[in-house]
Amino acid sequence: MEIEATTTEAWPELMETLLDEPARSSRAGDMRERRTVTIRSPDPRDRYLVRDDSWNLAFQLQEHFAYWMGLNPGHVDRYVDMSKWIDDETGELPGSAYGDRLRNTAGHDQLARVEEQLRESPDSRRAVAQVHQASVEDYDGADVSCTSHLHFFVRDGDLHLKASLRSQDVFWGYAYDAANNQYIQEALAGRLGVGLGEYHHVMDSAHLYTKFDDDVRPALDGHRSVAAPDMRLRPDEHDEVMGLLDLGLGRARAGEVPTETINAIGAVSGPHADWLRAMTAYEQARFHDDPSTAAAVADGMTAGGWADRARFHVERSAD
Repeated sequence: MEIEATTTEAWPELMETLLDEPARSSRAGDMRERRTVTIRSPDPRDRYLVRDDSWNLAFQLQEHFAYWMGLNPGHVDRYVDMSKWIDDETGELPGSAYGDRLRNTAGHDQLARVEEQLRESPDSRRAVAQVHQASVEDYDGADVSCTSHLHFFVRDGDLHLKASLRSQDVFWGYAYDAANNQYIQEALAGRLGVGLGEYHHVMDSAHLYTKFDDDVRPALDGHRSVAAPDMRLRPDEHDEVMGLLDLGLGRARAGEVPTETINAIGAVSGPHADWLRAMTAYEQARFHDDPSTAAAVADGMTAGGWADRARFHVERSAD
């Protein structure tokens, strides 16, 4: 099955297809499955699928950050409860810490190597970053990497990405996974000074757990997409912005409004300044019991879709 549409536009068709599939058993519960499904998106910026009210912008942006910075993101649990997957002894995610896999656990920094390969040889077919790694997977555990690998190509001045997944929960994980991959694609495109090409999301097992059957129809009726702003930056700009974002996120979690850091980021990149504003608003509303400050921070955002979602989180926290 192949769908030629953005990842947000393809989702309703894929969900309708899965609803027609018979239920079958699996390790994690009964599911409906379609094997070998490809989404071919011509526009990786149309990547944020607001499936329903549970879709969490803060979790999504923190995953972007963790992927790029190479973190083992136990702290993502701050935004969405991932305790059933986190190792109690290490506080880490054994399989879902894709940033750690991309930056640290293959014996080298895979994203830096991909960037260097494509800079030196734009026609390369070797720019592959392996996520699912047999040498580090805990196959007896609950958290084994669902993404197999990311394969990058520069063709005709654009960066294309094929993401291969052995397994994809289309109701829960798809919205976040597809957006994370397309964010990495855009960040690398900026660093390489090229345009943004196609994104292919290939799922060996695209599935819907039957426990979500009753949630699907309301989500299909109410879902919407949010397009990302142009987030491409030169390598020096991107390194500066990500370092400042790291600093600002730490201060936001501590309860500060990092205005100076937001302004410093904004001098380089408005979208990345909005990234920190969105996270700060969420922190103030949810963890520091100050919805009025959170609302003021969200009101300073310029990226419309992100701003709307940030305001939604603030308003819901006040209820």
